[in-house]
Amino acid sequence: MLIFMTSCGRNDKSNQFLKANDFVTEAGIYYYKDSKIVVKEFKDGSLVYGVFDKRNNIIYQQSIIESFSNSKWLIYIDLADNIWFYTSDLQLTSVLLKENGDGIDYNYKKITNDSIKIPEEMKSKINSYD
Repeated sequence: MLIFMTSCGRNDKSNQFLKANDFVTEAGIYYYKDSKIVVKEFKDGSLVYGVFDKRNNIIYQQSIIESFSNSKWLIYIDLADNIWFYTSDLQLTSVLLKENGDGIDYNYKKITNDSIKIPEEMKSKINSYD
């Protein structure tokens, strides 16, 4: 019990619990409802991320070939449980759209030419990078 209590007191990004309207801006392991978001930083400073269900089945995994730098990036969870991703160095905005129904089903989309409306909270955070 003492080990559990002391480990909870650390400022450790490897066990963060998220809620809707939360941002992820650092490498670590994050839990949201029945899913887990993992942002992995490599020795060269590049990052990749993946989203997993509660049984650690892959929902989405970014290609290691498309790693991004640890400068201007974020992951955002909106009120509809969609998981948004932005990185300036890849000039990429994408979303895992939550499908209606039971279970954890997402549909991956790259955002091109305002094909899907980006949430205002996310736009605001992106604009603060400039």
